[in-house]
Amino acid sequence: MNMIQSLSTEPAKPKRNKTRRVSTLTPEQLARKRANDREAQRAIRVRTKEYIERLERELAELKSNQSRDQTIQDLLRRNTAIERELIRIKEIMGAPAASLSCHESDPTARQLLFPDKLSTTAPQPTTTTTVPMATSALVALPFSSTHRAPFSGGLQQPPRL
Repeated sequence: MNMIQSLSTEPAKPKRNKTRRVSTLTPEQLARKRANDREAQRAIRVRTKEYIERLERELAELKSNQSRDQTIQDLLRRNTAIERELIRIKEIMGAPAASLSCHESDPTARQLLFPDKLSTTAPQPTTTTTVPMATSALVALPFSSTHRAPFSGGLQQPPRL
């Protein structure tokens, strides 16, 4: 016998009503059902509240991370700018020693900035040249009795103690 025929020839099962009517419940069943419904609704409200609180915590954490990440990005940009400025200053200071303004017995600015690269040769006579420097770069140069001030172009006496 064919499967299709066997299914169609079986007697139909009575359908069960899927919705349960409250009107068919006894008062005790109805009270229990309502108490159950209240408890289920309370549990749903608690879970929803906890879910919202968790989402709010995650949002606060993400905002905090975003602020921290922005600070890191700002610091990285600033660091890159400072590194570029340092390279530029090293290039300027790396110019031939004859173009820097220093007294013969005084160490050159290059020697002060790069003490590990001190040359063993005698310093060359120098001429006065103005070296542009950024405001964030501070270089301490020792004074001799008649040290040329590189930015003013004139002679400057050492400070009296």
